[in-house]
Amino acid sequence: MLEILTLLLAGARPAAPPPPPPPPTPTAATPATTPAAIDYATVVQDALTAALPGFAKAEREALAAVGKSAWAAGLELEIAVDGSLRGEGPAVSSGSNAFDDLARALLLAAEPFSPPEPGGALPTRPTRCIARVALAPAKKGPALDTAVACFPPDKPLPTIAGGTAELGRAKDAAAALLTGYGREAAGDLGAAMQGYRKAVQAAPAWDLAARAMGLVLVKDKKIPQAIPYLKTYVEARAASPDAVDYAREIERYEKSLAARLAEETRVRDRLTKEDIARGIRKSYPLLEPCLRSARKARALAVGLDTLVVSFTINKDGAAIAARLEAPTGLLMTEHAECVERAVSGWRFPRYSAGSEVTVARVPLKVRGAPPLPPPGAAPTAAPAASEPVDEPAFSTCDREPDEIQEFVRSRYGRLQACFVAERSRAPKVAFPDNLMITFVIDASGPVRGAGVDHRAYREGPLTQCVAAALAGDLPPVKGADCPAEFSVDLRSMMPARR
Repeated sequence: MLEILTLLLAGARPAAPPPPPPPPTPTAATPATTPAAIDYATVVQDALTAALPGFAKAEREALAAVGKSAWAAGLELEIAVDGSLRGEGPAVSSGSNAFDDLARALLLAAEPFSPPEPGGALPTRPTRCIARVALAPAKKGPALDTAVACFPPDKPLPTIAGGTAELGRAKDAAAALLTGYGREAAGDLGAAMQGYRKAVQAAPAWDLAARAMGLVLVKDKKIPQAIPYLKTYVEARAASPDAVDYAREIERYEKSLAARLAEETRVRDRLTKEDIARGIRKSYPLLEPCLRSARKARALAVGLDTLVVSFTINKDGAAIAARLEAPTGLLMTEHAECVERAVSGWRFPRYSAGSEVTVARVPLKVRGAPPLPPPGAAPTAAPAASEPVDEPAFSTCDREPDEIQEFVRSRYGRLQACFVAERSRAPKVAFPDNLMITFVIDASGPVRGAGVDHRAYREGPLTQCVAAALAGDLPPVKGADCPAEFSVDLRSMMPARR
């Protein structure tokens, strides 16, 4: 994990080549105003802008033929050290072959560009750019617009120059990628991630979008979520130096993760205190839905509170016979029942010797209720600065919401079949409008503990069917087990009765 973080956060540069010679003293042929590579997007953008009037005049008929609709194409460029266009190809198609051809023709009309670096400072390595060429219908004829992002060979996340006001509102993959680069260059990782996610959703196989998404997830310390995106880039660019480095680090990370998971699933002779402590840390997030409800009802102490739980561990690692023994204000309430159900979903390593292991009166520090606002204060008053609100130092769920939502969407048809079967089994029983489905994603990947959070359906055929529909595996992560829930609107899912 440390190796991949070090490599990718440093810009994922390949093994350093011999240092280039220093730039020559400026002369008439190499003026001091030649732009640095990081600003080269402005040079390309200016060249395209300058070429637009003549291009629009020369291609008036072809533009008119496609100008009744809006189009946007993303093209990948390789610009040689002398400014010539060494290669250009569609990164993301506009959906119109005719407009894709026009976008390429515009790039050819704009070359040669100014050299990327003075005096051959980048000897044999072309500068890579993404150009977005968009066309929108207008009263005076189709309007062309361009935006450019460039990739200096030694800096994969460039500063974006030459973007347009419309870029952030555009929906195509190239625009989303350019928007993400701009947000990341400004230091806003969250907004950059949104842009990259839109790009990979619009063009899942686009290697540059996948690379950008993977790298920003690494920056955000979400390594497991980054791996699939970086694999997409590696598969598309297997021969490039950075892809070779990514592949090596991904392999190292996955071997480390596999070894850890093998150790966690190994059958012990007996459980040690360390085994039990690790299991509690891994399972702790499963309490959060119960704690959230208890905080809202002010059933926990202000600031921090302590839960005291006891349970038994079977030889298969499952926790059973869970009991909440403190705090007293929580006992004999629905919150206590929720905690006991959550603890019964905890999992520990399997073991072979001896009998069941009893774990008695384990204290768990939890974040409690917020303080009451002072008399006369607005209900939204900020908590006192002295309030202890730090969450206890347990592991946390390390999965992206999008990953969980995509898994649920993939099971939608199976879930719908469960509800249709339940209606057929009991046609005279009225369904509620909504049902809450809960489940747990183990850190090692399997989905377990799926059920229906409704008093009439917590047991029986519907719950069994839902559990089977949600059975599956997600990629393993190094964090904790993840509790998940989602609401099903049965009015939209179920076919109307006749």
